[in-house]
Amino acid sequence: RATVSKTVGREFETLHPCFGDIVKIMKFFDDIKSELGKISWINKRDNVKSTLGVLLVTVILGLFLLLVDFIFSSVTKFLLGG
Repeated sequence: RATVSKTVGREFETLHPCFGDIVKIMKFFDDIKSELGKISWINKRDNVKSTLGVLLVTVILGLFLLLVDFIFSSVTKFLLGG
């Protein structure tokens, strides 16, 4: 006797179980595409401004930490007589 497909709820269950997995994967990627379309993407100008701001703060913080490290190492060398 041939395999008969069944319906589960409102969705159709295919005759071969592998096809169901492929359909689920395709639906997953369709859902991803749909969700990506809903995102409010930042424009290029704002993106560049934000990136430059982050780089500037990173450089300033790096210079500050360099200064603090230099001060602490100088104080340590002075106290230890080095």
